[in-house]
Amino acid sequence: MDSSLNRLLTVLTIITAAALPATMISGYAGMNFETADEEHPGQADPTDPWLTWEYGWESYFIITGMVTLLFLYYIIVAARGLL
Repeated sequence: MDSSLNRLLTVLTIITAAALPATMISGYAGMNFETADEEHPGQADPTDPWLTWEYGWESYFIITGMVTLLFLYYIIVAARGLL
């Protein structure tokens, strides 16, 4: 019982840790970065490069995927005791 519960909690911890980088990057990308000048107070321009750059969203998904995969690799290597 204790061994199976310990394995279950380990798996849930790894899943949660794997989702952490994507959650943090999404939290940043989800913030509304806008600036409004005094001449046009109702019109705001996004200042976040992911919103203005032509390949912004593609780069967002690539960066998020790479960070998540690197984090998972680190967790797997650390779990095997190779660090």
